[in-house]
Formats: sequence, structure tokens, C-alpha cells
Amino acid sequence: MNNSSEVIISIDAGTSIIKTVAFDLEGKLLASTTRTNDYSILEHGCVIQDMDKTWDKTIQCLRDLLEIIDHKKIIAFSVTGQGDGTWLIDNDGKSTHPALLWLDSRSSNIVNKLRKDPNDVERYNINMTGLMSCHQGPQLIWFKENNKEILQRSVKALHCKDWIYYNLTGEIVTDPSEAIVSYGDLEKRCYSDEVIEILGLTSQKYLLPEISNGLYESHPLKKEISKDFNVKIGTPVILSYIDGICTQVGAGMSKNDKENCFSIVGSTGSHAIIRKSLNEVKLNSQRTGFCHVYPEGFKIVQTQAHMSATLNIDWLFQIASDLFGRNGINVDKNEFLKDIDQHILEIPPSNIIFHPFISSAGERGPFINSDARASFVGLNSQHGYFDLMRSVFEGLAMAAKHCFLSIGSIGSTVILSGGVSKNESFCKIYSTALNKKVKPAFYSEAGAAGAAMIAAVNLGVFSDLKSCSQKWIQDNHISVYKPDPDFRGYYDKLYENYLESLKRVEPLWGKIK
Repeated sequence: MNNSSEVIISIDAGTSIIKTVAFDLEGKLLASTTRTNDYSILEHGCVIQDMDKTWDKTIQCLRDLLEIIDHKKIIAFSVTGQGDGTWLIDNDGKSTHPALLWLDSRSSNIVNKLRKDPNDVERYNINMTGLMSCHQGPQLIWFKENNKEILQRSVKALHCKDWIYYNLTGEIVTDPSEAIVSYGDLEKRCYSDEVIEILGLTSQKYLLPEISNGLYESHPLKKEISKDFNVKIGTPVILSYIDGICTQVGAGMSKNDKENCFSIVGSTGSHAIIRKSLNEVKLNSQRTGFCHVYPEGFKIVQTQAHMSATLNIDWLFQIASDLFGRNGINVDKNEFLKDIDQHILEIPPSNIIFHPFISSAGERGPFINSDARASFVGLNSQHGYFDLMRSVFEGLAMAAKHCFLSIGSIGSTVILSGGVSKNESFCKIYSTALNKKVKPAFYSEAGAAGAAMIAAVNLGVFSDLKSCSQKWIQDNHISVYKPDPDFRGYYDKLYENYLESLKRVEPLWGKIK
């Protein structure tokens, strides 16, 4: 049998983009398709997504891919997707309410109240994840307090990828990374009755699905979908881990134990350190950050994630696009950012401090404040548009450094994933600001690659993720960025000023919302 002729299909259901990607068993990305997926921002911090439309878009995306890929070569499907949030279904598997996304902040007051409760210290010590409004637990409490009828009609509370998986297989399960981060005992790697009780959700425990580890378990694709897609009856479907974990797997975090630091700079910013044991986890007095289980071994992914990353870049781009649009000029975003990249390489540091808190949901890492807002500090009449964009890049680097240092020291190399990882100016700024080497991830679709790698181990193609990573991730030709010695001192000072200005502006946030 020629393994290279066989194909694994990854589904990555993101917040605004759904991707399907085909990989052969050698790790070659064969083809990919995307579909946009809309979400709605309502009053009072509510951010929702239509569950049925998300499933329909996933099916459409799969059909697009299957027009390119030979159906007979498909040996497995693997599913990952956006994390957190609440996707409720009834006994017939129908949605009982639009999905609450990770961006939804309606439970902020609930979180603030719970964090003031002395019992939250015990919950944090067991769970090792700070309580946030993006988590399913506080969102279920919101339903309990404000719309109990919805909970009474619901039989299970899923996450996005769980919903996709249910529609593909008919099985109601979730993965360890999602289950434990909201309700679990990190040491025992299972649901914790104590954590659930502290949250006040004991009577809603029935909503929590069984936990399935996609590294070892799978379920067959529904017969009707198999026939519709013209793929083999019984084709296994693997429920992979949350998108952040899959991205880390797909970036090669299993390949080299020495490279244990990782950044995703996408819509949100996620900065992680791989811990080899529970004793290495660095908890903080503010009780912030995430601790996810890694698919293999007893590794723990300790993460600080700030709410918005490239959303700050998109905001500044949109300002320019709107101005050009008023004059009948259409601006291609990719071409615009390439031009920006070149200009930023040609100008010195901006002398501007930017706080990258553009999300209306505030901030979640390394501090929690739903009132947090973005700001520029230090503007003068000599600054132009490119200075503003460079300061946004620098602000994202400062936020990343703030996150990393809140959970410990940064290793010698940071693997960088996300759209900006292909941006030379951003990588150079990021490396110098962190004073570490920065290595862009091998795969542009690292999340989908990670899901496929988990599937490859599940199928027995590889014995473990490390051997799969060593085969799939050919990163010897990737540029590794090193700190610029001419600007290291400047960025050290900028970071000090970033923290100082943050302290000074924070008291204003609640007054200007």
C-alpha cells in the first residue's frame, strides 16, 4: 500500500473562517478550501453564532474540497475548531439557542463576583485556569440566572468542534482540553465535582458530555454522509483538541523538547509554555491564564492569551480601506499589508506606546478586565500612518512579553504561528522585543495540520506525535529571526513604559465605556 496516496481531511471550524485541508500521510498539504462564517455582535457584550449555519458552511466547505480530492483516498476525518463558548442542543440534537462564542462577555459580572469569592482560590488550585467570561462555565451560570428555560430544554452543552463532530458521527463527546479547562481537575485529567460545585453548576452536570481523547479514540462517519460524500462506510472521524493545542502540535511542539515556547498571533493572541509536569506550572496571585492538557504524555500547555491580536491590525487597515473606498478605490488587504511590511522595515521604532485592547470584550490575559480599551500614548504631529502600524506591531509584541513573563521565563526560541508569522517586519520586531529567536511555523494551516497529525497517530501511521512531527515538519529551510542588537535596549525601555502607562490608563477604562 502506498501511504502517500492516502488522505486525511482536517476540519478547522474557526470563529469567522471554516477551513478544510487535505494531507497525505507524508505530511504534504494537498489542497484546502475555506468558507466565511458570520457571527453577530449584540448589546450587552453578547456575541452569538448560528449553529445550523456553521454546520451548513462546514458541509459546503467539505464539498468544495471533495471536488479536488479523490474520495476513495480518504481514510479519516479530523475535527478541531474555536475554543470555549457554549453550543446547546436538545434531545433531538437540535440547537436550543444560538451559540455563545468565546468573544461573548455577558457573564463578566458573574465572573467578577465569582473571582471575589474565597472558594475561587480552591477552584484555581485544582483547575489551574483563571475564570473568564469566554469559558462555558460562567456562560451556563448566565443561562441559569437569566434564561433557565433554555437550560431546561437542553440536554448537552457542546463546543464548536463538538457540534461539528456530533453532526458527522452522531456521538456527543468533547475533548480533554475543552472539558478540563472549564470544569476539570488538571492533575487527574477529568471532570472535578468540586470545581463544578464551586461554580454552582452541580445540578447542571448532566449537560457535560463524555470526554473522548482523539489520539486513541474515534467514531465512524454517519452512513448517510459516507454515501453522500462517496467515501468508505465506517471511515473514522477523530475529535481532535481545541484549535490552539492543534496549532501547537502542527507547529512542531512535539518535535524538539528544547523549543517549548509558542505564540499564536491570530485574531486572538495566545502565548504558551509547555510544562513537562504539574510542578512546573507557575500560578499567579491574580488567578489568570489557561492550563490545557497536551494530547500526549503528561505535558501541560500553560497559556496566557490576550483577547485581540491581529484584530488590532485589521482595525487600522479598515480605517485606510474606508478612506480609500470613499474615493472609489478598492484596497486588497494582502497587497496592502505587503506594502506596509516593506515600509515598516525602512523606518525606525515608532516612539509610540500602543495598548492592543481593541476587543469590545476587554482583556483576559495576563490580567482580566472587561473594561480594557486600546490606546496610543506619545503621538505627535510628526507621526504618520506607518508609525501607527509599527506601534501596533510593537504593542502586540509587548502584550506577548507581558503574557510570557506572567507564567515564567521565555525559552531561547519562540515558535510563531498565525497570519503575521509570514510578515518579515513583524517577526523582526517580535524577536527583538522578546529578545529571543523567533521561528515561524512550517505550516500556514498549523491548526489543521495538528488535527491531521493527531489522526495519523490514532490510525497507527505513527507511534506518537514526536515521530509524526519529525517526519511531517521540514523546517530546516525556514528563516529564523534573531534579536536586532541595535534596538534591544530601546525595546527593553519601551516595555517598561508599556507597563507604566498601562497602570496609569487602567483607572480610566470603566469611566469611558
